[in-house]
Amino acid sequence: MAGRAYYVEDLALQQLETALRLYAEENNFASAIALAGAVDEIFGKLLQARGRTTSLAEMTKAFVAIQERVLGKWDPGYHGWFARIANHARNRLKHWDVGDHEIPMFDLRRKRGT
Repeated sequence: MAGRAYYVEDLALQQLETALRLYAEENNFASAIALAGAVDEIFGKLLQARGRTTSLAEMTKAFVAIQERVLGKWDPGYHGWFARIANHARNRLKHWDVGDHEIPMFDLRRKRGT
């Protein structure tokens, strides 16, 4: 039996709607964040494929501007560090490798900027 064809955007939007529902219901923050992270990654790749800028690229650009303003220079070594920090919770919920701590520490309820 042949499967049905779906647009990637439609599938990602379904995942985002589920993530938002889970988050609003406050009953499964970890799954909400993991789903939203997957959607962020999908939309980021779609944007890049279409020659557009991702949210991570925009945040990194702002971080570079702040660092240049405060320190007078940009240290390229911070680029990877900033991406890891920006995606920390999402990545800890999506991945686990031998050697990683088995108890990740972060506040699942914390809203950005608080």
